[in-house]
Order: sequence, then structure tokens, then C-alpha cells
Amino acid sequence: MSQDLRQHPRLPFRRQLTILAKEPKLGKTIGYDATGVNLSRGGILLESRADFETDTLCTLTFKDLQDQINTRTGAIRRVEKPDNSNLPDAIRLYGIEFDEPFSEEQLNSMMAMSEV
Repeated sequence: MSQDLRQHPRLPFRRQLTILAKEPKLGKTIGYDATGVNLSRGGILLESRADFETDTLCTLTFKDLQDQINTRTGAIRRVEKPDNSNLPDAIRLYGIEFDEPFSEEQLNSMMAMSEV
């Protein structure tokens, strides 16, 4: 049985984002649409059709309520591929650890955004 090692509680977070990371097969940075699943001070779980590997450094961008672009950097710590992962458009789950955690104030602001 695996033990949950998270330091911060996860909260539901359905929000559209973009994930940018170096695509290993192409050798260049690619951006993909993504949807948030849950969020904590220390990271995010999102789903996307991207095809990145564990430990890939990435940048997430999304708009806030005032249409200001927010950027967060981190590393992909977990990738869950479906059984049909050989399909080019398969949706994968990505667990991303932020380089710098959100403050409580920032997290509260983000949670207000996810209710839009």
C-alpha cells in the first residue's frame, strides 16, 4: 500500500491552462491545452493530451479573473497514461510539483477563480 506523502491538502480545481515543456521526440518546447483536476499550495494535478515524461521541467499559464496571465513553473513528478496510451490523442494525468509553493492568500485567490 502506498503512503500519501503530500504536504498540502488538495482542492478541486477545474480550470483551463496551458502546459509548456520540452517535447523529447521533437527536441523543442511545445505548448498543450490542459485542464486542472486539483490544486494544492505545492502542486497541481492536470489532464492533457501532451506526451511528457516524469521529471520534465514545465511552465503552466492561465488567466485570472481580471484576465491577467499567471505563470507557474515546476517539474512533472507523476504521469498516468491510460491503457490506450499508444494512441496519439490519449489523455494523460500529470502531477506537477511547483518550484515555489503558493501562499495561503494566493491559493485562496486561485480557488475563487476555479468557481467561475
